[in-house]
Amino acid sequence: MASPPPPSLCRDNWLGPVLTNSSCRGGFDFTVLFEASFLTITPAACFLLLVPLRLLHLTKQSPKVHTSIIHVVALAVAAVSAAIQVALLALVATQHVAGGRDSLVGAVLELLAALAIVVLVDLEHVRTIRPSFLLSAYLFVTLLLDLARVRTAWLISDSRAYSACLATSVALRLLLLVLENVEKRKWLLPDEKNRSVESVSGPFNRGLFAWLNGLLRRGYTVLLTGDTLPAIHEKLASSNLANRFSDAWTRCNQSRQNALLLAMIKCLRWELLGVAFPRLCLVGFNIAQPFLVNKVVTVLEETDALSMDKGYGLIGATAIVFVGSAVSTAAYEHLGFRAATMVRGGLMALSFQHMMDLPLGGTDESSAMSLMGADIEMLAEYFQLTVCETWANVLQLGLATWLLETEVGVVCIAPIVVVVAFTAMSFAMGNAVSVRQKTWLQATEMRINFTSEVLGSIRNVKFLGLTEIMSDEIEALRLSELQISKKFRQVQTIRICMVNLPQIVGQLGTFAAYAIVAKVQGSGGLSVSQAITSLSLINLLIDPLRMLMHSIPATFSSMGCLHRVEDFLRHPNRLEKRQLPQSEVASSTSSTNLSAIERSRLPPSGAKSAPSPVEQSDRILSLQNVRFGWKASSPDRVGITLNVSASSSGTLIAIVGAVGSGKSTFLKGLAGETPLLEGDFLIQYPDLAFCDQSPWLSNASVRDNIVGEDSPSTFDAAWYRTVVSACALDLDLQRMPAGDETLVGSKGTKLSGGQKQRIAIARAVYARKRIACFDDVLSGLDNATARLVFNNVFGSAGLLRRLGCTVFFATHSVHHLPRVDSIIVLGNGQILEQGSYNQLRSQSGGYIQRLSISLGQVNEAEGTEDNSNRPVESSEESGPVSEPIPPNGGRQTTDLAVYKYYFSALGWLRISVLVFFLVVQAGIGGFRDIWIEIWSSSNDSAWDSRLGYWLGLYGAFSLIEASGITLAVFWVWVIIVPAASKNLHGKVLRACMGAPFSFLSNTETGALVTRFSQDMRLVDMTLPGAFISTGFQLFGVLAQGAIAIASLPYLAATLPFLIGLLALIQRFYLRTSRQLRLLEIELKSPLYTHFIESLAGVATIRAFSWTRASTSRMLSKLDGAQRPYYLLLCIQRWLDLVLSLTVAALTVLLVGAAVALRSHIDPGLLGIALLMMMDLGQTLSSLIQSWTLLETSLGAIARIKDFVEDTPSEENIVAFEQPPHPEWPSQGEVSFSNASIAYGSERTDVVLHDIRLKIRAGEKIGLCGRTGSGKSSLALSLLRLNELVSGQILIDGQDISTVPRSLVRQRISGLSQDPFLFPGTIRQNADPLGVAADSDIINALECVGVRDALVSATSARDNGETLLDATLNETSLSQGQRQLVCLARALIKKSKILILDEPTSSLDTETDAKVQTVIREAFRDCTVLMVAHRIHTLLDMDQVAVMDGGRLVEVGPPRVLLDRPDGAFAKLLRLEQS
Repeated sequence: MASPPPPSLCRDNWLGPVLTNSSCRGGFDFTVLFEASFLTITPAACFLLLVPLRLLHLTKQSPKVHTSIIHVVALAVAAVSAAIQVALLALVATQHVAGGRDSLVGAVLELLAALAIVVLVDLEHVRTIRPSFLLSAYLFVTLLLDLARVRTAWLISDSRAYSACLATSVALRLLLLVLENVEKRKWLLPDEKNRSVESVSGPFNRGLFAWLNGLLRRGYTVLLTGDTLPAIHEKLASSNLANRFSDAWTRCNQSRQNALLLAMIKCLRWELLGVAFPRLCLVGFNIAQPFLVNKVVTVLEETDALSMDKGYGLIGATAIVFVGSAVSTAAYEHLGFRAATMVRGGLMALSFQHMMDLPLGGTDESSAMSLMGADIEMLAEYFQLTVCETWANVLQLGLATWLLETEVGVVCIAPIVVVVAFTAMSFAMGNAVSVRQKTWLQATEMRINFTSEVLGSIRNVKFLGLTEIMSDEIEALRLSELQISKKFRQVQTIRICMVNLPQIVGQLGTFAAYAIVAKVQGSGGLSVSQAITSLSLINLLIDPLRMLMHSIPATFSSMGCLHRVEDFLRHPNRLEKRQLPQSEVASSTSSTNLSAIERSRLPPSGAKSAPSPVEQSDRILSLQNVRFGWKASSPDRVGITLNVSASSSGTLIAIVGAVGSGKSTFLKGLAGETPLLEGDFLIQYPDLAFCDQSPWLSNASVRDNIVGEDSPSTFDAAWYRTVVSACALDLDLQRMPAGDETLVGSKGTKLSGGQKQRIAIARAVYARKRIACFDDVLSGLDNATARLVFNNVFGSAGLLRRLGCTVFFATHSVHHLPRVDSIIVLGNGQILEQGSYNQLRSQSGGYIQRLSISLGQVNEAEGTEDNSNRPVESSEESGPVSEPIPPNGGRQTTDLAVYKYYFSALGWLRISVLVFFLVVQAGIGGFRDIWIEIWSSSNDSAWDSRLGYWLGLYGAFSLIEASGITLAVFWVWVIIVPAASKNLHGKVLRACMGAPFSFLSNTETGALVTRFSQDMRLVDMTLPGAFISTGFQLFGVLAQGAIAIASLPYLAATLPFLIGLLALIQRFYLRTSRQLRLLEIELKSPLYTHFIESLAGVATIRAFSWTRASTSRMLSKLDGAQRPYYLLLCIQRWLDLVLSLTVAALTVLLVGAAVALRSHIDPGLLGIALLMMMDLGQTLSSLIQSWTLLETSLGAIARIKDFVEDTPSEENIVAFEQPPHPEWPSQGEVSFSNASIAYGSERTDVVLHDIRLKIRAGEKIGLCGRTGSGKSSLALSLLRLNELVSGQILIDGQDISTVPRSLVRQRISGLSQDPFLFPGTIRQNADPLGVAADSDIINALECVGVRDALVSATSARDNGETLLDATLNETSLSQGQRQLVCLARALIKKSKILILDEPTSSLDTETDAKVQTVIREAFRDCTVLMVAHRIHTLLDMDQVAVMDGGRLVEVGPPRVLLDRPDGAFAKLLRLEQS
């Protein structure tokens, strides 16, 4: 065997890096000096520089892990490895090993590194929860580098001992690397056991996303729920993000431009810096790919023996480049998306905290939802693209341009011109995209708000016969929205084309320019390798351009969203102008945020226990010349002066006055909500119980609503039972399916109005505050229940009296006034009268004197009352409580019927045309690159006469491909989607508005609104994008696969395996991905619900001092919503990595097979195939992600399909045999003939039995009875809101069951207890049918006395047309004023029949009397049916019908019925008067 050449002949002392002598070590090796300098000294020196910093950090950490056997074995291996390094140093020092001094320096540094490893292994195991990144990185890098050193050592054969020791050292490092990456969870100390899987995973587990395999397996086999999802990284904890973002925003200069952006970057600076390293690595790997492809093509064209060794080297280089690219991509994207998730969580938490500090009315529900559901979500979506990608794309763009210039010379200017042109157009379009998208979103928001208002008041809509009118309004808003969206879609089409066309235009421009310049100069044409390298460099240049095309409009959109969030955060906080006790001020923070103030509480007490005595002289509240108001008032208005002292027996102060007198404003002022315009306001106890006129309830259980935000540990069961009994809730709770754990629904939809009020009262009492404010809380209760609650809660022996509580009680129920300690009469925000009942009653002409209340009417029953005989409010009003729907298997897969349903909505012909466009685009696109290879390998030179042939066909192919892209995108976005969107929305709207009232009352409003908001957003935006993207990627993958097989037919043998692997990956990924997407939607709903509920109840939350608890609950819900969001992003990175590694393996196989079969392949075609492989991984990943997004988005179609098909219809398909006369009803005669009536369409739950009642034309009849007796059901049956089981209901002799329901409701006027006003002008609200003249509308508004209030509320000029065209803002009107507007609407309708369902419950006595007068005069010739709780209002009726248990028990004139002492009507009146 020949001895190897001496080192001097091999020139091993030359830096190299490779040998130049082909006879040395096969001519394929590094020089020894290069190995010593760069493979030994450099990594060891870098490691040793970082070790002191790491040791310093570790010494500051406390122990977190128990000692384990792995720890001991790893220390032993590290020690043995250090001993081997000692032997290597001795061998290098004593023997003449190649490399001389450099090898000696390397050996010394490696020994020091080995000793440092021993120390690090010990500290890292005990003081960190996961394997060491520094150790793993050093061991892995040196392991790869030492493989080359070991090969060289054995080839030189100077010292077998040195070679053996070096090989042993490599083996020990491999073992140590394995031991170091063992997960430590089982040895963690108890305090560290709950760490997330990602946090305790080592570098390889995190880098390869192996920590997600468990989640993917569970998602594939079982249904995932929010509770079963693994914990996510601790950096994403919402409490941590809230503190970080809040501190960053507080410390920044908030008046500075882009202040929020700068605060975010400062807050996340380390996270953003962490993205830079893997992103720079990716740029390096991307730049290396064109040269790798060029080298492969060049080597395959060579025929010498050395080229085979080079081929083997290129196989290794291909693996390194493609695997490195895959890992770098996954790493930087993961870190970028984690930062984006932090932005999402931080901004949501910051926005919620700020919202809770805004003044009342500082933002509305739609703005808050737009902020949370659109702006912050879009910011998070675009954050990674705009912040983490832009700078790297600019860098890669510059490098690719420079490298392209080295290949094709000056003609590299062609793609640069394309870059500049498309970039300029993108900037020019950025503003247009933002403006048109904003306009579209505003139109969408308007439609959703209007739809939400209508669905939230669907009972009133059907009651008033406005179903068709509201449906037409919603449909008109939808058509307008789609028309506006078309402008955005057209711009979107151009934008998508601008992203995809630069590659085609750039390649065409470059090759055309090169060919023309070559012909002019008479030079030769492109070689095959040069052409392929140029193609890859153009792609390398175009790819970052395409990303910039994405990021520029995204940046415009992101900045718009960011500015809206910033504007919201700049809204001034609510100012606390009340003077608080020093103890309260001292315990608060420096801000005016009331959430920081510690609240005092009364000691727990049961029903019989008395509080500690309070000194009578203690002043708890003082107002000196105080003026509350939402806007500045006239300076001559007298302020309120009031002093209230504490009393051991409590104080009850009644606040009375006409509608709009300022009662609610005054109570909100006491709570610190109404702005204090002038005066001094001192309050001893700023935390008070507050009960609004419209009760605020959260979507929680009855018990949770009563207990409020108190922690479970402070729950007082005895006191809770006492409060529930006092508020007459115990019998109601017994009737509920889950007792006090029954969910109340959104805004308490599953409860009756009375139940909601009593729960709100119970919450105020349970809190045991020293001050309590109640705003007309008894208006929704029947007289018996109102009397019972008043005695038990507010009476002389009531709970509040026994607590020594000072109570402010605004009321219209004048019968309670003799029992209060003091009365304040308000008018226009001023105190008109003040004093005890006896004092004010004696004032001639005063408000109280005019009420004419006799003491005989208000004899007070001493002590609390038993509610055992009180009738329970039944499902007449509340309906049955629906239970949540359990998850089903549809979460994992999508039924083919859903695809068919969606494709039918799109249109099969339209889909066929789209497929044609996609086939043309993909086929021509693939052949276009092959054409370049055919051209460059032909014998035609650039100056040949056939230049026009080659270039002309190439240009034609480019034009056809560009046309295919443009037409496909335009066809989807502008033609198909609007038609499908209109079709699907129309189906949902018809199903919803045509559903029976029994169905709608048992369906949460939020679930209905979701069909029109979230599902329609998916139909309009997400679904078409996923659909067209899936199409492009699918046909693109098929084209790339065809080219790869054409270049190497043997590759077709791997096709079944590859298809099987991709199908397995897709199925494995899809099930989990789909579930996570749906879970993200599901878990976002409670977060948004809490956001909306907190905004609606912010006055109550702040009054009770529950801001901090509410914020904690929001952060908990945010944590739940963040988990599926972040995990979905993580498994998308897992998919990218797996597919990219699959493509890397396929590429290595392709290059390896090409090297082995070099004589049987076309190098040019192989180069094109490798060019395709550079993008195949991303294409496959995009295909599966688009497919998954399509599958997930089709969940909206599935929900729409199920809703449309499963929702019952109100109108039965029957022929209306007796169509009514156009003037029907002309008389107004009503007759119930043996009518039995049920709630639901199933007609099984009969609630009214055998009703026989005849009402003559023009007669006024009152319907009364206890709660649940069926009086409202009887009135509603006249509108066909309930189902007739047997018998007949006749109007003017016409059987209403033969008349369409909508027509019946349109011909009858109605006025319900809850006023219904919808977003629109005053004209639209007063005359929704649009049939009345302006003068008639103005006269009606004047008749009911609400015109002046509307002028004041709208700031419109007091002339007819201007006032009627003003937008009606119902929040500026009191409850009573809204009811007056609804009365005006009934006047304008001029029907012969009027149904009144307790319409005056929210009105004061004077306004009530006025309304009764208007009804008597304006509806003199009409038949009136009036449902009433106030029995005395029925005394002037022509007839009274008394209901009990669903049966008619008494009918007759009221005076006649009163003559029967034992009659039902007489008993009801006596009960009211007592």
